[in-house]
Amino acid sequence: MSKQKTGYKAKNIDPNKVQMLATFGCSITEIARFFAVDESTIRNKFKDEIQVGKEQMKIKTQTAPMEARREWQYRTFDIPR
Repeated sequence: MSKQKTGYKAKNIDPNKVQMLATFGCSITEIARFFAVDESTIRNKFKDEIQVGKEQMKIKTQTAPMEARREWQYRTFDIPR
């Protein structure tokens, strides 16, 4: 007699995609909807990826103004005569 598995079929969720979505600023709810799983699954199984993604997002938002300033600093303009 074989044992039957019960419950939901396991989904294969790529941790790198979870981290990428967190880096883009997606909430846990949005990430869960993207993968069609419960929020608790994302919150419990991908804690580290979410944390790293949020930290990367903070770094990007803090350095973006500096990069924009650098870009403007080296631009040249044609002055009409």
